[in-house]
Amino acid sequence: MNTPVSDAIKRYRTDEVVEPLHTLTACPVTCDFDQGALRYIKVYGIKAIRNIAFVVRDKD
Repeated sequence: MNTPVSDAIKRYRTDEVVEPLHTLTACPVTCDFDQGALRYIKVYGIKAIRNIAFVVRDKD
């Protein structure tokens, strides 16, 4: 018997809620904060950098 697949499973492969992006502005620079990463960094509306991630590692 097939169970119905939710729209979230079809789109994102998970039922976990997708958080909306938080837009940060320091004129003329804007970026979106997404789960610990700065994404879509723009200067005067022109994309300059796609992503900056903050990687945390332990001693191992």
